[in-house]
Amino acid sequence: MRGEPWFIYRKEAGRFRAMPVTWQGWAMLLGGIALTVAAVVIVGYMTEGQHLAVRLILAAIVNVAGILGILAVALRKGRPSA
Repeated sequence: MRGEPWFIYRKEAGRFRAMPVTWQGWAMLLGGIALTVAAVVIVGYMTEGQHLAVRLILAAIVNVAGILGILAVALRKGRPSA
């Protein structure tokens, strides 16, 4: 349905929680997680031969960016819980 929220979210002091409520929300969540994991693996292969600290920092940056992307979509396509 058009205009139906994909997620229901709650903002508390220092915390953001979101839960998918439609198939689009579930698809976005699972797809976002899969893309984040794939990006971390790709970064691992691309930085092969580099120092371990560099590899871990780059993997962490990609992981945080993926999580923030999922949260941004949840905020944009969701509605606050009652």
